[in-house]
Amino acid sequence: MKLKWIFLSALFVLISLYCYKCEYQYYKEFNQVKTEFNKIEGVKILDIGIGNPDITAEEIYAKVIVNNELEIGFSSSIFPLCFHEETPARINEFADWKFYYLECQGKESNQYDWWNGNLNLGLNGEFNSLSKKKIKNIKDVILNPKEIESIVNQIPEYPKIGMINRRVKNYGSTKFIYKYKKSLKVIPKIKTLNCDSLRNMAID
Repeated sequence: MKLKWIFLSALFVLISLYCYKCEYQYYKEFNQVKTEFNKIEGVKILDIGIGNPDITAEEIYAKVIVNNELEIGFSSSIFPLCFHEETPARINEFADWKFYYLECQGKESNQYDWWNGNLNLGLNGEFNSLSKKKIKNIKDVILNPKEIESIVNQIPEYPKIGMINRRVKNYGSTKFIYKYKKSLKVIPKIKTLNCDSLRNMAID
């Protein structure tokens, strides 16, 4: 009988530790991100979640409304540091707009169905050059809506398409982007995936 109680007590302790880890440690970073959003005046969280739940909370994404009028969506991965240090700020929705990417490596092109595309600002952001003011992180995005709006205004609307040139280590890659109204139920897609045609039709 004594061994039975020792076994049950040990089992209870192990289950409690597991539940504690799942409930508090797993969601610790997630809850910190929520707190950081709530610290910013005028911000209300509309949606926040974890895109790839496994043994750790990762790929945190969020959608917020600023001053009860402007909706901004941030794709993963969001960390607490994204509000204070120079880190990537990936915007996938802004006001009435969403964004879509295509990418060419040589003559091959890809349309990503698993993500809409982002306006990448902050650390190594591809759209930093379109901003007159330095946007370092997610907090800067929220506090400078006019600056972000000016960047969005420079992105072509479908069926027009913009081209972003970049070099990645040992191979060349060209990205294309366009914006579309998020009220559309179906994502509009460029019909041609021929890279030469895309380059010819794109706006720098």
